[in-house]
This record gives sequence, structure tokens and C-alpha cells, in this order.
Amino acid sequence: MLRLSQAIAATAAECERILMTIPRQPFPWPLFLSAAIVALVAGYAIGKHASLIPQNGAVEVVHGDRFTDFAGSRAQAEDAFRRWAQKTHDTSTRVRQIWSPVLMAFPTKNCIQLMIEPPGVGGEPIYCYRRNSLDLIEEYSDVQ
Repeated sequence: MLRLSQAIAATAAECERILMTIPRQPFPWPLFLSAAIVALVAGYAIGKHASLIPQNGAVEVVHGDRFTDFAGSRAQAEDAFRRWAQKTHDTSTRVRQIWSPVLMAFPTKNCIQLMIEPPGVGGEPIYCYRRNSLDLIEEYSDVQ
């Protein structure tokens, strides 16, 4: 046992002697920080771009001027405007002037959220339809 502990001590002393003779360089923090920032920005840009591409099972969000017909979503947005106008005792024209549709496309349904512009107080209604249909399957309009 004594020989083992002497061998370990001798090995440790030898390692320490070798480490003390190697010239040490300071860690390049500016280079490390620059690389981390570049990686973060590149990851954000790639993720943002990838989030705009619909994937199987993913959610595609389309807002405002970019609103295009996707699996019947334009007719669904019109129906959402009509439903919200009826609920708030307003006209569809006035609702279209104040509210902007946001499409959330899921594999089996489309949800239309009406967002008030400019941002205001209160909730925003969401109407969910079967894809390519005006069959309302979920409604979250009790938001006043």
C-alpha cells in the first residue's frame, strides 16, 4: 500500500513539473465571444427562415398583408369576420377595418385569430375550421 501511494505521489509530482514547464496562453475571450455572437445570430436567422416553411405537423402563421389562401383560409377568414361582427353587433366592413386575420394552419384544421390594429385592450377571438371547409370546430370568442 505504501508503494502505491509513493508511486501516485511521484506521478503527481512529475505531472505538476511538466505542467509548470509548459508556457500558458491566456484564453482568447474576444474571439470566443465573437464566435458565440455569430453562432447565435446565424441560428436565429436559420430558425426564423425555417419557421416560415410549413412542415408536416407544423403550424404556419400568416398575418396581415401576407395572408394568402391556404386550405380554404381566405373563406374561413371572411366567415370569422362575419361571426365576430354578428357577436359584437357591428358590420363586417367595420370589423375588417379594425381587425386583421392571422392564420394558424395545423395538419387537420385552420384557426383564424382576429387581431385588433393598432393593439388594444381585450382579447382576440379565434375560430377554428376543418381544412378546406367552413365547418366551425372550435370557437374562442368570449374575449371581451
